[in-house]
Amino acid sequence: MFIINSDRSEHVEYDGADYPVKTAHALLSTYPGFAAPPHWHDDLEFIAVTGGTMLYTINDETVELGRGDGVIVNSRQLHFGHSIDLRECEFTCVLVHPRMLRIDTTFEHDFVLPILRAPNLPYVVLHDDVGWQRRALKAMVAMADADDALDVMALVFPLWRDLVRHLQPEEPADASDQDLAVMKQMMRYVHEHYDQPLRLADIARAGAVGTSKCCALFARFLQCPPNEFLIRTRLERSLDDLTGSDRTVAAIARDAGFHGASYFTQVFRAHYGCTPTQYRRRAS
Repeated sequence: MFIINSDRSEHVEYDGADYPVKTAHALLSTYPGFAAPPHWHDDLEFIAVTGGTMLYTINDETVELGRGDGVIVNSRQLHFGHSIDLRECEFTCVLVHPRMLRIDTTFEHDFVLPILRAPNLPYVVLHDDVGWQRRALKAMVAMADADDALDVMALVFPLWRDLVRHLQPEEPADASDQDLAVMKQMMRYVHEHYDQPLRLADIARAGAVGTSKCCALFARFLQCPPNEFLIRTRLERSLDDLTGSDRTVAAIARDAGFHGASYFTQVFRAHYGCTPTQYRRRAS
């Protein structure tokens, strides 16, 4: 289960305490509503689809991935996988913190930072009909079966070599992407105040933008209006209580920011295809 911090970054639980690497084979259906929550992290993320299809949104762009496709998401990019029609997708997911690539300062300067900092490379889509990309996809699937961090990195470095040789990173601009920074700030505000009555103006004020700009940014980065993101955040926060406590549905609804159990149940069913009680029963 995802652990999301107040700034919408993921608290990554690595495979071991000594090395910041996480590997997994996964199903999209394990996420409520066949959608991971929008999040970001310092880690590089490697996704390889082994069956089915899914949509993958990175910042303000969405790509469709099928079997034999994959994506590499750069550090600190807002992203999430999802399905618009609840179709299953099997995939491998590997997270590797950039410090695992830092052999020394010269190597980092020449071969790591140019890609990490490239404004034109928030992500790279891979297809198995391109030679070097096919090698990368095979390596990504193999990473999820690796015995330890050493085996993972033995696969990561040849993949990184291909990225360096085939991609053309641009020099970073003097200013960072202000829109993405504003978006993260507004998401953080919703995350920290979801249990309170929130208006559109409150969310916009958190990003120091007007309401029109606020709505435009949510549409651009999350493909939903601010109020829908607020509802999704409240639903996400209710899931832990439903599966990890015996509190009543009415109490959980109230603490998540919903006005009444009936409305909570209605919204929950619309998003997840079942009632909160049914979700709790299935989880147990």
